[in-house]
Amino acid sequence: MRSRLIDWLTDGRPHPCDKIDEISISWEREYSNEAQLWNEEPDLDRLKAAGVIEADDPKAAFQIYLELAQTGSVWSMNRVAWEYSYGQDKIVKADDALAYDWYQRAAEGGSWMAWLYSARFYEKRGHVAYAKQALEMGVELDWVPAFYWLAYFRQKHSKSRETYREIRPLLEYAADQGHPRAQHLYSGLMSRGKFGFREILRGFKMKMALCAALAEELDKVHEVVVGDLAEVAVKPA
Repeated sequence: MRSRLIDWLTDGRPHPCDKIDEISISWEREYSNEAQLWNEEPDLDRLKAAGVIEADDPKAAFQIYLELAQTGSVWSMNRVAWEYSYGQDKIVKADDALAYDWYQRAAEGGSWMAWLYSARFYEKRGHVAYAKQALEMGVELDWVPAFYWLAYFRQKHSKSRETYREIRPLLEYAADQGHPRAQHLYSGLMSRGKFGFREILRGFKMKMALCAALAEELDKVHEVVVGDLAEVAVKPA
């Protein structure tokens, strides 16, 4: 019996592990307290309204997010911080100081994702120590994505044997909890001998199993989409 992975590769579709970043982002949001914060929003109707007009009038939407953030909307704080982080001239100019301030407010307001957003913000600007500090707070509270990103940033900036020994427990824990990118990185490093020669075969098997599992999940989504399209196609006008 052919595996889902073989079907994916012979069907001309991208390798399922190429979707790992997209899958991980969704996993991290589901594993966070985003849904709880959304339900606790002080003015949810206005927040939804900003989302509705954002595609057509992003500047007006940003103004709503900013006003909501100033009155305590944690969701809006993260959104305002993101806008200041990247900056788009038609919306707002990039401002690192304001981005940092709003990420801090969101974190203090209870957003777990704010730790992750701020850590990426710091790391991208070369402030690796601050990025690690933000993630270590998440690790202390047993938030799984923080384990992965702390390990990722450490190995990104140091390829020493000592670093690989230090990050292994972090990656192993996050992978065991189901974090997709942690599973991918952990098995990849293992298959390349970073955790010892004897672990190479185990790492290769883990990576193949991960890609096969991802192919199966993505194939289920593909079947649902195709089924929905077929149902629409046969409906009378």
